[in-house]
Amino acid sequence: LAALGDRVLFGSDFPNIPYDYHHALDVLTRLDQDAAWLRAVCYDNAARLWGIGRRDAAP
Repeated sequence: LAALGDRVLFGSDFPNIPYDYHHALDVLTRLDQDAAWLRAVCYDNAARLWGIGRRDAAP
């Protein structure tokens, strides 16, 4: 997972699965990856893919 961290996007099947958002994030934190990986999977990768985010962020 660490090697693919820049290519993974967080997604959920909510509301079709019986787990809430908090549970999904809790599971991700148990994967023993660092905070940068978690931030990339939960936000940075999707923001980069869609070209959104902070204007002062480096490309």
